[in-house]
Amino acid sequence: MLRIGPNTKAADLIIAHPGAILIFERLGLPLKLQDKTLEQVAEQHELNPALLINLLHLALYRKPKDIGDLQPHDAMVIIEYLLRSHEYYRLEVAPRIAQLIQTLRAELDSNGMPLLEQFFEAYIQEVDDHFDYEDQTAFPYIQQLFNHPTHPQLSEYTIEHYTQHHSDLQEKLDDLQELLIRYLPVPKTSSTLRQLILAVTDFGNDMLNHTAIENEILVPLVQKEERKCTS
Repeated sequence: MLRIGPNTKAADLIIAHPGAILIFERLGLPLKLQDKTLEQVAEQHELNPALLINLLHLALYRKPKDIGDLQPHDAMVIIEYLLRSHEYYRLEVAPRIAQLIQTLRAELDSNGMPLLEQFFEAYIQEVDDHFDYEDQTAFPYIQQLFNHPTHPQLSEYTIEHYTQHHSDLQEKLDDLQELLIRYLPVPKTSSTLRQLILAVTDFGNDMLNHTAIENEILVPLVQKEERKCTS
């Protein structure tokens, strides 16, 4: 297992875990890595190295490394990261999965395909609603909290509202995977089905990480700032 720390070579990490490219992309870090360490890459782009290390550690090992090294301004970086994630899901992931479902429907004569389409459309609508809530309510609150902590509107909302609003999107994505693998009648092998299952699986893993960033990193930072404002 590759240990993730300040002296870890960024290129070595991406070679070992190509999915980490998404983290660099969402942080606005170009892949001009050469032989630089994670600390050097972060500092070159005025990013807290601890934030990069925590995001990578969370993505690969399902837990942050040490959020005690994070700074208040890191919350703003995380929001930008999450907004870029929303864009990626909406513009790349969801259209690709929808296209694969359409292709599979053209290949199969199955009564299960309309159900699959309806299920995915309903799921994407729920994802969009959740992202809209974050984009229009939760994230503006967090930005206001850190930039204007004495604003009167802050008393009407806390990060606790955000945690309560979290719906279990992952459970529905798991149901979609179950439908594809266990119940969809496919009389022959299908490369389209294989691509669809892998795309849904990748989406599920990325959404798990997305939620973990919110719960394990962003929310504690905001709670700490809220306590400062009320003390």
